[in-house]
This record gives sequence, C-alpha cells and structure tokens, in this order.
Amino acid sequence: MTENRRIVLNVAATYGRSLFSLVCAVFTSRWVLRALGEVDYGLNGVVGSLLAVLAFVNCVMAGGNGRFYAVALGKARAAKDKVEALEECRRWFSIAVMVHMAMAALFAAVCWPVGEWAVRNWLTIPPDRVSACVEVFRLSCFACVVGMVTIPFSAMYVAKQEIGEVTFFAVAVTVFLVVLSRYMVTHPGDWFVPFARWTCASACIPCVVYAVHGFVRFPECRARLSYMVDGRRLRELMSFVGWGFIGPLGMMLRGQGAAILVNRMFGPVVNASWALSRTVSDKSNTLAESIKGAMVPAIVQACGAGDAARMHALVFRMCKFALAAALLVAIPLLLELPQVLRIWLGAPPPFMVGLAACAVLEYLLLVSTSGYDTAVYAKGRLALYQCIVGSLLISTLPVMWLVHWMGGGVHAVAASALAMVGLFCFARLAVASCLVGMRVRDWLRGLALPVGFVALAAAAIGALPRLLLADGWQRVTVTAAVSAASFAALLWRFALDDAERDIVRAKVLSRVGRRQ
Repeated sequence: MTENRRIVLNVAATYGRSLFSLVCAVFTSRWVLRALGEVDYGLNGVVGSLLAVLAFVNCVMAGGNGRFYAVALGKARAAKDKVEALEECRRWFSIAVMVHMAMAALFAAVCWPVGEWAVRNWLTIPPDRVSACVEVFRLSCFACVVGMVTIPFSAMYVAKQEIGEVTFFAVAVTVFLVVLSRYMVTHPGDWFVPFARWTCASACIPCVVYAVHGFVRFPECRARLSYMVDGRRLRELMSFVGWGFIGPLGMMLRGQGAAILVNRMFGPVVNASWALSRTVSDKSNTLAESIKGAMVPAIVQACGAGDAARMHALVFRMCKFALAAALLVAIPLLLELPQVLRIWLGAPPPFMVGLAACAVLEYLLLVSTSGYDTAVYAKGRLALYQCIVGSLLISTLPVMWLVHWMGGGVHAVAASALAMVGLFCFARLAVASCLVGMRVRDWLRGLALPVGFVALAAAAIGALPRLLLADGWQRVTVTAAVSAASFAALLWRFALDDAERDIVRAKVLSRVGRRQ
C-alpha cells in the first residue's frame, strides 16, 4: 500500500470513528447528566481534573515515544540495511518500557496520596460525597497507571499508522458507554461510583489488548534488557520529552486546571456547565483531530527520511483540512447554540451558552495552527519553542484569577481564557516559522483568509432559515444542512488549490472504480 493511500485510509477510518463518537456523545452526555445530576456531574469532572498532570505526562510521553519510533521507521525506509534500522526502533521501545514502568511506580508512591489528600481537604465537595469522590479518584488513578505502562505499545500503533485496530477499540468503547449511559438514565439510582468503575474498565481493557497484541504482532515491541540501560538514548528521549512538557503543562493548566479553578471560584454547579462546554468543543474538534492524528506519523516519517518539502506540504494540508472539518461542525453549532443545548440537555445548566461558545472558538484557533506545532515536534527543535508558547499557556490561570479578582463573572473568566489562546496561536505561528521555515504569510494567504472568508459566507447563508422557521429541531436540522452544503461548495471553489482538489477527486474516483 502506498503512503498516500495509507494516509487517506487512516483519515477515513479516524474521521468515521470520530463522527460516530460525535453522534453518540450527543446522547451519552445528556443521559449521564440526568443520571448523575448537576452536582455529581460537576464533581466527576473536577476530581478527574486532579489527574490532569498524569494525563498530560502520558500524552507527552506517548508523543515522544511515537516521534522516535516514526523517525526510526522513516530512516528504515531510506536505509539500505533495513534490519539494523528497524532494530533501532526496538532500542527506543525498550527505553520507553523502562521509563514508563519507573514513572508508574513514582506516581503510585507520590502523586496518588497527594491527590487523595486534595479530594478530602482542598476541593469544594459536599461532605456526604467526599468518600465517593475518593473512590472515584482511586479508580481514575488505576486507569491512568494502566495507560501509562502500556503507552509504549499504543504509540507503536500510531507510529506505524495502524489506525484500524485503534478505530475498532474506540468504536467498541463508545458503544459500551452509550449502552451504559442509557441503562443509567432508565434505572435511577446513585450511579456516581458505579459509573466510575465501568469507565475505568472501559479504559483499561483496550490498553491491555494493545499491549498483548502489539507484543505478538510487532517484532519491535519485544523489549530487551540490554537496550534498557542505553544512557545516550535515555538522555535524548528525556531531553526531548523534558522540553515537550512545557507546552502540554500550559495546555493542561488552560484546560483541566481551569476546572479546578472554576470549582474554587464558583462551586460544583458551575463546574457542570464548564465540563459540558468542554464536551461541546471537544466534539466539534473531534473530526479535525481525526485528520491530524492520521497525518502526524506520515509527517514525522517524512522528516526522518529527510524530505522537508513533503513534510511542509503535509503540515500545511493538515492545518487546512483539520480547520475545515472543525468548521463543518462549528458553524451550525454556533448559529443554533441555544437551541442545540436545549435539545441536547433539556434545561442547560447556568452560563452554558456563553461557555460553550468560548470553548468552540478556542478550539478553532488551536486547530488552525496545530500543524506548525507538529512541524516543530517532527524536527525535534523544542527548547525555544516550548519556552515561549508554553509560558503563554501557563499564564492563562493567573489571568483568569486576576479577571475574577477584579470582579469579572463566569463569562468574563471564559473570555480571558479565549484571549490567551489567541495570543498563544499567534506566538505558535511566529516562533515555529523561524524554526522550520514555514512562513506566517503563507498561512495567512493560503489558509486563514480563504477559509475565514468561506466560513463567514457559509454562516451568513446558514442563518437564513432563522428568517423562515420557528425555534425547534426542524430549524436546527435545516441550518446544519444549509450551512454544511454551502461551506463545502465554497471551500471547494475558493479555498482549495489545484493539488488539494486533485487529491479529493482522485479519492472519489478510486472509490467509484472499486464499486464498479
């Protein structure tokens, strides 16, 4: 299978999986909110936020492992001695296994007890729910430890662009959560702890299967003890990951850390609105992230093979297609946000509309520049980049607290977080363009201006049903159809270049040919 065909198939698989998850999330979030109630739903989010540090550690380590795997695989493609080149990938895998086992042990010894203390003594939790929150925290810790130990295996799937297996388990977990949430809402009771137990199981089982299947399928996933004590590779991996911590740390503080801050400032009820707003933005961004996730391994492999021109082309194309996918959902969502929330949740919690709008705009900004971050990541030039953009992200929490201290309410705090994301994206473009040679003006001329024009025009056309139809799901459906159709047509005519049209056209023709 050619690389271009593999990229297209991976994008199709992850896009379909993400679309399925998006549809399911519309129902499951509403059912879970009804089954748990606003207070328990908010507590579930804030308790999970305590593990955001571990989650971002896992994310960074998985990215670091995948980067070195993909570079090794890219070198193997260009090398004459492919056996030795692939053995290099096994060396990196062995180092990753050792590092992740040590980190899991450190977490169990230090972070776990500190988190339990925070649940009991620091968070704003009703007294009768403290013991339940402690158990939920322990279950979340267990799931995170399992995920941490198995990251070296799951990262190999991504580096090898084997998206089919990942898609299968993601769909299976989604179906399970849909069935569970429906059962919860039809069988009222105290579901706070049982829901955590089932979600813990749904997170752990795929990780274990990844590890077992990866060990059997990929020769690189068979660690050797002698490779685990390679000091040079260990220093190189930890140096890369160490600089890589700064950006994800800022992202964690901007996102999950903000949930804890909101809990301290406004209480658990507003936490429910904040958590649901993140769900809205996450799902509007899911389709865009599916494109990004499918293309990142190819970008890193192109970098490993020394093909800078192909890497730049893939990065820019990823930005454009990811933003287009996000806008396809975000435009009708923003146009009919109050109606969508009423249909979705029945009676949305306080401040929900404003928080959801800010969250969706944040993700549109982040998606439009994410390719530049990937280019720096592929090159491995993280130190200066992470120091600048990571510092901007880390400063989000102090800015939010300052706005609250000056008398700002919930919406003002959310708007300050949105402004900091805009500043971060500008810095991401400026710094990354210097490090990898991708100019900011190319992003403006080739992506921001044409796609922005198309989005505004599609939004204007999509707003026309408001003049003819009354409030309700019929208007939401018509608005979504009109805005999506107009956006796709205008995007094809004004925002895609000839090469991008040829890619889409070739893919459509190949599908037609196979069916015939």
